[in-house]
Amino acid sequence: MNGRTYIPKDGRVVPESGPGLEALDYQEYEALKAYIKFDGDLDAANAELSRDPTNTPAHRARALELFRHHSRYRG
Repeated sequence: MNGRTYIPKDGRVVPESGPGLEALDYQEYEALKAYIKFDGDLDAANAELSRDPTNTPAHRARALELFRHHSRYRG
């Protein structure tokens, strides 16, 4: 549907690939959630993310690349 590929997961069907979908690893996803949670306040989000030593600047950069397309981005 809509050029996307779907797979069964945990009793439901979820998109796996296709237009508009970006594959994120766990840390990138956590960074993206923090940027959204703090309404685009990147300093506050990064302060929280810095408490997790496994969340690196590279993870945050990838999340920020995607967050720039979100309505809460204030850049």
